[in-house]
Amino acid sequence: MGRITYFIFKAKKEMPAKTAKAKLRRCFMNIKKRPLVKLLLVVTLFIFTLVLAACVDTQESNSDSVDLPRTPILEEQDKTQATVYYTTSDQKWLLPLTLPIQATREVAKVAMERLLAGPPNDWASSVIPADVKLLDLYSSGEYVYVNLTEPFASISTENAPLAVESIAATILPLVQGYSLKIMVNNNTLTQIGDYVLPEEITWSAPNIVDKEAQGVNLTIYFSDANAMYLVPQSYTIPAEEVPDEDFATMLTERALQLLLAGPDAESGLQPTLWPGTQLLDCSVSNGLATVNFSGDIIQYGGGHAAESMLVDSILYTVTAVPGVSEVQILIDGEKVEFLPEGTEISTPLQPTNGLNLVLD
Repeated sequence: MGRITYFIFKAKKEMPAKTAKAKLRRCFMNIKKRPLVKLLLVVTLFIFTLVLAACVDTQESNSDSVDLPRTPILEEQDKTQATVYYTTSDQKWLLPLTLPIQATREVAKVAMERLLAGPPNDWASSVIPADVKLLDLYSSGEYVYVNLTEPFASISTENAPLAVESIAATILPLVQGYSLKIMVNNNTLTQIGDYVLPEEITWSAPNIVDKEAQGVNLTIYFSDANAMYLVPQSYTIPAEEVPDEDFATMLTERALQLLLAGPDAESGLQPTLWPGTQLLDCSVSNGLATVNFSGDIIQYGGGHAAESMLVDSILYTVTAVPGVSEVQILIDGEKVEFLPEGTEISTPLQPTNGLNLVLD
């Protein structure tokens, strides 16, 4: 029986299952056929089977061995920009930056590597440790797998949700319809500190203000505390408040009212429209939103940065509404050729350069 016990523990530690079983079978054949020995053999074999099963279960639970084919995440054509979600400098909110990249179809991989490399300047931040590296990135079945090095698992409980969201926001918009699995050294990550990761990591909108609310998300763009970048805030409109007809006009008006109201005082964000500005009228037809503001909108008195922030916040907020692709801005019911700093608004506008474009 000593040899049998030896083989059981040797199989658990170092032998392949097939080799261990063969050796154990030969050991049984050499034992004299006595009733007591037979009984001990049956009990030992039962225990040996349980040990092997436990080893297999442990390996399967700790390692996400994907049986389906692994597919690289590729765009149909080469892209020269990637949107990467860092955080604001105070690490409160996700902050999307559009970065120039070398022409590639592997935009998701490049974007993930840029996220792990850290923000390009001091106006942005990140809650992911600087020594985290990307081991692999691929899709398989219904999931995108992001395989990272060990330091990712050491993120604090406080920062863990934002770290997971930054990865989901950077990757999932590039692979519509997939959920996300985060791995560390080939093992599926289920918990960071006291934070339990969702079983299905999905992506719908950035910086959702009320995560429990159900309905239609409206993404509003305010200024960060440094007046450098636009920061999205997603508000949920209950589905029962959205009409069946002309819903685009209603949602555009609601989005602009939220933009005019400004961010929550505790958010650390800043409004982009001058106080006292009113929305006089709003309509949507064939993808064109016509928005009419009171003359107070130009009371900022100039400044290229303020003017760019004002126009971009309107364009990104309005074109985030389903069914809207461009915006005609009116002031007191009239088309105005130029704003004080020279921005032309006489014709319909749409976002062109990428949100928060960072130039090399």
